[in-house]
Amino acid sequence: SSVLNGKQLPDGLHIILSHVGTMERVQQRAYFRRNVQLTGQLQGCDGRITNLSGGGARVRLFPRNAAFNDTDPLGEGQECDLKFNLNETVVIECRVRIVACNLPDVHLEFIRIREGDRDRIVRHLNQLAHHAISPS
Repeated sequence: SSVLNGKQLPDGLHIILSHVGTMERVQQRAYFRRNVQLTGQLQGCDGRITNLSGGGARVRLFPRNAAFNDTDPLGEGQECDLKFNLNETVVIECRVRIVACNLPDVHLEFIRIREGDRDRIVRHLNQLAHHAISPS
């Protein structure tokens, strides 16, 4: 038998570890994110939703959009309308806040979205995740 920190370990197969330091939350998001390819519009500018969660999205705007000129730039904190096709039958329309803008990518937080639409997004992402890990 062995002894660790004054505790007898009769079989010698167990190790007692003490916790050092403090625990901190690393995940800051309330919803998991998933890379997607969905068509949509941000404030009337065509783009592609490239990342989506129940709390927000990343949109890649197409270069031909007015957002790329300096007369009407998109900026952090700005509120906009977002519309996108979640699938062939479901269209999501919501209000978003720009949390980061590095054109062509715009990172968005949903600030006004129907709870039913948020639920549809989360369900859709869960289905994508399930299909990604299921054997074909």
